[in-house]
Amino acid sequence: MVFSQYKESGFDIKWVDDTHALAVFSSSRIAAEVLTMGHPFVVLKPLAEATIESRLKAKKCAASLQPYRQRPETCAALARRLVTGALGVRLKTAAAERENEKRVLREAKERKMLAAKQRDEIWES
Repeated sequence: MVFSQYKESGFDIKWVDDTHALAVFSSSRIAAEVLTMGHPFVVLKPLAEATIESRLKAKKCAASLQPYRQRPETCAALARRLVTGALGVRLKTAAAERENEKRVLREAKERKMLAAKQRDEIWES
């Protein structure tokens, strides 16, 4: 197989038609590495140079084309709030701990918004 060495690092093939397929890698670094290597039986192109059908398939299946990635970091703030609310009790948490949880949530939200913005910019190019 052409991409067998990338199987463990997160790689998937989505067929567009009988002669075209989308190769999905777990990171842009690995995808760039694959694009630089030549292969006598396979023509490799970035999505920006793909056929219209391939672009439409990629856009239509954007959620399912994302390769596996680790679960994001979580914090106990939501669970604590749900449990204390259900029990009807007030839990005393240190101000520093609350501020730390707010900071972690704010940073996660910013990362998520940046990733969405970058994903939209890629589709527009």
